[in-house]
Amino acid sequence: MESKDMRRKLATILVADVVAFSRLTAQNEDWTIRTLGEFRTVADEIIARHEGRIFNTGGDSVLAEFASPVEAVRAAVDFQEAARSRNLLQPRDLQLRFRIGINLGDVMVRGDDLLGDGVNIAARLEGLAEPGGICVSGSVWDQINGKLSVGYVDIGEQEVKNIPRPVRAYQLRVDAGEGPVAVEHPDPGKHAAGATLPPATRRRGRVFLANGMLAGGIAAALGIVLIVWWQWPRLSPTLSVAGSSVPQSPAAPVSSLRDTLASRLAAAAPGMSEPTRRAGVEEFLSAAPHRALSVSRDPPGLWVSWSVLTSGYALELNLEGCQISYGRACILIALDDTIEPAPADGHWAPRYMPKVQYSGLFDPLQLPIASRPRREQRDIADYRSTPPPKAIALHPRNSRIFVVAEGPTQRAAEEKALKACNEDPERNGKLGECLLYAVADRVVLPLRLKEPLTAASP
Repeated sequence: MESKDMRRKLATILVADVVAFSRLTAQNEDWTIRTLGEFRTVADEIIARHEGRIFNTGGDSVLAEFASPVEAVRAAVDFQEAARSRNLLQPRDLQLRFRIGINLGDVMVRGDDLLGDGVNIAARLEGLAEPGGICVSGSVWDQINGKLSVGYVDIGEQEVKNIPRPVRAYQLRVDAGEGPVAVEHPDPGKHAAGATLPPATRRRGRVFLANGMLAGGIAAALGIVLIVWWQWPRLSPTLSVAGSSVPQSPAAPVSSLRDTLASRLAAAAPGMSEPTRRAGVEEFLSAAPHRALSVSRDPPGLWVSWSVLTSGYALELNLEGCQISYGRACILIALDDTIEPAPADGHWAPRYMPKVQYSGLFDPLQLPIASRPRREQRDIADYRSTPPPKAIALHPRNSRIFVVAEGPTQRAAEEKALKACNEDPERNGKLGECLLYAVADRVVLPLRLKEPLTAASP
């Protein structure tokens, strides 16, 4: 029986928690506590601005209630964008990243505190969220669908601890807007032969980065970041394996690192050949920061990217490119100087990238493998206002995107976009054929079309 001093109400609960807080405090306790306190001031203002109330806190967590699910999600988006902005100039091992879970449900009120399954489900959703991401329940999604412009992926019914029924969950991702990037992707065909891309390819990635910054009109804002990035050592003297930063001696870091990466690849994608694994490891080890390595389990394959301005974008673009290339969500193996730990239960969880799954009307913010300056270019920014026939084709290698807004018919526009992409000299036909991204104003990337969607005229 419930206590007389308790009552029930419907509330939207937001739970935010720091990723790897124990590791951060063990590494630099004073800095972590001070930085978290500074960010809490920003987070408190964001929550209050969206008419929320903090009702509980832990060492590294925040629990807040909102009357409106829409305002709760808006607060979460602002929260994550503020965290990304503060992390921009920090090395990866000194970044505060958060997971956020949001649930709309019945809660019990005891004084200023809230209790019950409504709160517990939000906490479990926080555990399902990606670092820097937001995971919401189906009850929240029903209220925000059509009201907010956010990317999402339906991850289905989730069994969560101490909740007797499955919880429908959605991963939300919002464009962080952290600046331009350039991604280079090695060729799986070359991996099979044990070869790597030449150094000149990497230099082109850096030139593209600088040009992208100028084209985006933000060189002044990111000039310091670019200089720091340019001077960053090609291989870091430390490597974090399974969450612990380990100094690497000159004598034996490389072989042990190779073995660790190779074993992770073999466990995550057992169908991948050993030559491909070894070549992928060598490619990653020789890559310039920021770098990422992910794998597709079925079909087996790997994806390496490097020369990206921030580790956040390296993660996002690497996983997007891998998912587009192989048609399945991929498993992150390593990011910069951190190797992902092997899961205790042997279950490697893929990272679903919402922009790759998006299938609504064309929205520049939902365009994957694209830097902000590319999205702001006229052919992309004004695409919706351009009259048909029109089409877009893309390929994840080097973030290649081709827009056609001319042609006598819709099919001709689709054919022209695919042809321009497939004949692109930057790819030389490598890594498979291009895919249609948009037909007129409709995004069709999830259909994985390598031929025009529109039928030929009789």
